[in-house]
Amino acid sequence: MVNASTTIAPATVKLQISPDGTNWIDEAGPVTLNTGDVSALVSTIF
Repeated sequence: MVNASTTIAPATVKLQISPDGTNWIDEAGPVTLNTGDVSALVSTIF
């Protein structure tokens, strides 16, 4: 993930997974990314 915002604003993100595209489970995060920050969120469920 990259926060490529053109304004100076943090973004709060989280990784979610879904078995059916309707019901979602939070898997990782939340993570706050400042403008220009890069982070990787990796699922532990396969």
